Amino acid sequence: MRIITFTGKSGCGKSTQESQFEKLGFIRLISYTTRKPREYEVNDRDYHFVTHERFNELFKKGYIIEKTKYADNLYGLEQPVGGTDYVAVVETDGVKSLKEIYGNQVISIYLDIDAEIATSRRNERNFMNINENMARDLSDDTKFENIEDLVDIVISVRNKDAKSITAEILQKVREFR
Repeated sequence: MRIITFTGKSGCGKSTQESQFEKLGFIRLISYTTRKPREYEVNDRDYHFVTHERFNELFKKGYIIEKTKYADNLYGLEQPVGGTDYVAVVETDGVKSLKEIYGNQVISIYLDIDAEIATSRRNERNFMNINENMARDLSDDTKFENIEDLVDIVISVRNKDAKSITAEILQKVREFR
C-alpha cells in the first residue's frame, strides 16, 4: 500500500491532481468534515458530512485516522482498507499524522503556487469562497513555512497544465523510492 498526499494553498490544483490520480487507478480517500456542504457538493462523494458528535465517535473508533481543525470545522481522513494505492488531499497536519501512522508508505507532495496565480485561478473558476480561502491561506502562511522539511516532493505549478503536472509528479514519485 502507498498513499500519495497533496497539500498546498487554495487554488494550487490539489483536487485536480487527486482526480488525475483517480483516473490512473488510485483510490481516493474521502475526508470526513463537520462543515456544511456547499451547494455543488455531494455527501459521500466529495466529503462525508457529519456532525461534531459523529465525527468524534468515528475518530475514537478508528474510522477516521487523523484529524485537523480548519476554519472552526473538523476534517479527518477515512481509514484506508486493503493493500492498494490511495490518493488524498490533506492539510499539513494531515501529512504529519499520516507519516506517523504509515511511515514511508506515504509520499507527500506540496503543490507550490504564488498568490497571483492562485487568485487568478480562483477568479476563473468563480470560486465561491475566494476571500475566505485567501484570508485563511494568508493568516495560515506559517503552516507552509519550511514545507520542504515536511513533504517529500515539492512541485511548482506555475505556467503548467494539469497533465504535465501529473507527469512530473509521477516521475518524481518513481525517483523517490
